[in-house]
Amino acid sequence: MKRFLLVAASALVLSTAAVAQLPAKRGGVWAQSYTGRKPDPAIRFGQLPNGLRYAVMHNATPAGQMSLRLYIGSGSMAETDEQQGLAHFLEHMAFRGSTHVPDGEMMRVLQRHGLAFGADTNASTGQTATIFQFDFPRADQDSIDTGLGFFREIASELTLSQASMDGERGVILSEERLRDSPGYHAIKAQYGFDLEGQLAPKRWPIGLVDIIRTAPVSRIRAYYEAHYRPENAVVVAVGDFDAAAMEAQIKTRFADWKGKGAPPPELDVGSVKQRDEQVRAFAEPGAPDHTYVTWARAYNDQADTDTRERIDFVRLVAITMLNQRFADIARQPNPPFLAASFGQDNVLKSANLTNLSLTAPPEKRLAALKVLLDEQQRAMTFGFTQAELDRAVSTLSAVFQNAATGGDTRKNVEIVDNILQNVDENEVATSPVQDYAQVLAWSKTIKVAETDAALRAAFAGAGPLVFVAAEQAPAGGKAAVKTAVDAARADKVIAGTATATVDWPYASFGKPGAVVERRAIADLGITQVRFANGVRLTVKPTAFARDEVQIAAAFGTGRLGLPLDRARSFWTVNGTAPVFVEGGTGKLSASAIQQALVGKVTSAALSIQDDAFLLRGQTRPADLPTQMQLLAAYLADPGFRPEAYDRMRPLVAQALPQFSATPMTVLTREASVILHGGDRRWSRLPSAADLAASRPEDVRSILAPALSGPLDVTIVGAVDVEAAIAQAAATFGTLPSRPPAGLASEVVRFPKPAATPIVLSHTGRPDQAAAVEAWAAPGLFESQKDARALAVAAEILQTRVTDRLRTAEGSTYSPTVQASSSDTLRDYGFILGLVEVPPAKIATFYTELAEMIADMAQHPVSADELARAKEPLIQTRKRDRQDNAFWVTGLTEAQRDPRRLDALRTSVSGVEEVQAADVQRVVGKYLRVGGSTRVVIKAAGQ
Repeated sequence: MKRFLLVAASALVLSTAAVAQLPAKRGGVWAQSYTGRKPDPAIRFGQLPNGLRYAVMHNATPAGQMSLRLYIGSGSMAETDEQQGLAHFLEHMAFRGSTHVPDGEMMRVLQRHGLAFGADTNASTGQTATIFQFDFPRADQDSIDTGLGFFREIASELTLSQASMDGERGVILSEERLRDSPGYHAIKAQYGFDLEGQLAPKRWPIGLVDIIRTAPVSRIRAYYEAHYRPENAVVVAVGDFDAAAMEAQIKTRFADWKGKGAPPPELDVGSVKQRDEQVRAFAEPGAPDHTYVTWARAYNDQADTDTRERIDFVRLVAITMLNQRFADIARQPNPPFLAASFGQDNVLKSANLTNLSLTAPPEKRLAALKVLLDEQQRAMTFGFTQAELDRAVSTLSAVFQNAATGGDTRKNVEIVDNILQNVDENEVATSPVQDYAQVLAWSKTIKVAETDAALRAAFAGAGPLVFVAAEQAPAGGKAAVKTAVDAARADKVIAGTATATVDWPYASFGKPGAVVERRAIADLGITQVRFANGVRLTVKPTAFARDEVQIAAAFGTGRLGLPLDRARSFWTVNGTAPVFVEGGTGKLSASAIQQALVGKVTSAALSIQDDAFLLRGQTRPADLPTQMQLLAAYLADPGFRPEAYDRMRPLVAQALPQFSATPMTVLTREASVILHGGDRRWSRLPSAADLAASRPEDVRSILAPALSGPLDVTIVGAVDVEAAIAQAAATFGTLPSRPPAGLASEVVRFPKPAATPIVLSHTGRPDQAAAVEAWAAPGLFESQKDARALAVAAEILQTRVTDRLRTAEGSTYSPTVQASSSDTLRDYGFILGLVEVPPAKIATFYTELAEMIADMAQHPVSADELARAKEPLIQTRKRDRQDNAFWVTGLTEAQRDPRRLDALRTSVSGVEEVQAADVQRVVGKYLRVGGSTRVVIKAAGQ
């Protein structure tokens, strides 16, 4: 059940003697072998004589594909002092040559199989484990041989040459630069405080710069031989293959793997330091503003038995109830804090931590901290109510039931991630059906007294440990924080008031709308409907996810309709903050909506597109009527409560400095406006001045015209066409008449080429910089052939930039080349190259990029290079077509512009048809010398 219960085991309601009888976790074996719990019956678990474990499962979602993982149960915490950073370095070296695979060839082979670097081929190193992942678009024998063969090479056959290691140093140093930010510093400081004196906060995966720069290959080889051993490894394979045959191939492939020398001694992670109340403050420009109150206990190593699972569930219910109280407080008018949460978890095999998290404006921080601790004390003193318990159990039961119903259409990636999470924590991997059966049984017997005991036990241990992270030290320093904490702990709280039951007032919108036009488009499996009020509906039944239905309501004209005299408040509607949804409806606040819909699986989220606002929801078939009512209520009866604006504006204000802290965050903030010729309608974040000038009433004035504008509804998933039409008629079909939507006619221009780059600054390290070069490209419907050819050209250019700047020169970690062709704006698109490099390398990037483009314009690419670029694109698009989200996005405005249907039809074939001559032609046509826009981001003052 680890997929949901992200909390650690501890004895909450059992006697001390009973707890002592619970077995401890054991490493190196499957947890079900000693706990008595039944694992997912669809998974074949095994262990070879050499100690290697494997888990294999047949799964046909997505059809014909598979996901493979190699798990090594060691990460940065297993390093010696002289090896800090080498576990992560070794992860990189796994792709730099082995006995049977030359340096660089692994990636080329995987590209030929249709795997995209980063998305389908990746690896990660954490404190406790290293994981290699391959997601193959095909589960045929050739792919199985390739994936397992590469894992076997990684396991014991890496050549680890000094030359390859030297070539990779710059890449890792670039990654260190890229990830080094005030937020990262704050996280390190917090873990250093919570786990004071323990090993984990001294072993961050990126390691020490001096060791990355100077360590000899012998030192990395020593780590490799000590920790890449069969008894420390797990192979997981999930996909559309014969499970018995896969199991046999794993046995054959890995049976001869033997570890070198004696295994390393058991890791000493240190013990939790016994401390009373302590306060620590972290201040740095650009740091996130958060306050954490933590209680620490020894890591809980109780094995994953049925008894302990019930303890976990009781705790989860308690966590849900207290978090709901915090959420209700945060949604009040003039709330004491902006957000707060409660959680408990085993952390880095080092400690079991209970954490209260708080976000509040700096001037309200101490008062908010008092409210947070008062509410915690209130819950511990007076306990929860039966109504709160019923609400939490109903909410959780709906989540588990939904997961169980859709359990046999889970995606491969979801399943392998769940298995590996259980491996890392020595838990039993169970199925959603098993989990729901247990939750259903426990829900009938759980008592308020149990959850009260669970809450009290969660706040035992060392602490409270109060950690404040902010741009500036708190007023009055640590002493002021301590005074606030002491005052809150000394308070005599009174019992809270019971929450009233909330009825759902949107069960009926009146007489259903009449269908005046209907047509089926057989080749795409869709039905299109127009109601008498002008609302248009598109329905596509799918079987991709058994219990999932996605709905999108596209209304108004999106960014193109934004009034420039309200630019100060664009942040309220552009997806930066959920002001509209948090404003609730006319009859119910956002908090009341949650209470009214307890036990239902529904959601609502507003985003913006170039030509429409998009109100989306996701539900299950049984709750489709309620989900449709919820979305229709937001459109027909929006709340526009000022308290939603008042809550979100400080959150945005606190986030703004973080978007100045590194080159990449500055680019995130500025790129979209720059690429749209400076048009502020494409801004993602407001300036501090705009934020200060914005007003709550702006939200209504911006959205009101859109809410009465064109409306297109799309329903995709496990839904019956007639049922979907009936529900749409009963909700959206009842709304006032809507005007028809026309095609976007406004021309939005890409910036004019300039001889000098646009220079932006960040507040981070002086050795951090980024460079961008971008060219105008056609819109999708101006030339679909050119758009597809440019997409392939971008993949080729990405590989060439990676081969030269990353692999050969080691100057950057993750260079990017991408092409975009709008399906909305007239004749608008772009292709750009982006790289993070030291400032001294910026000129080199532009020179080398120009050389690569010139070569592509003058010479056709080879057949192999073309295939390695096309195949991952083709397979990604094929995989996307087996996902509800793809079809919701693609179909949402297809009735506004029927050309989108043809684009959907040819999304794969259009790439398949691209030839080398097409790539050469579009590179020469669009990526012209002197025709680009350049952006450089350097540290302030450079």
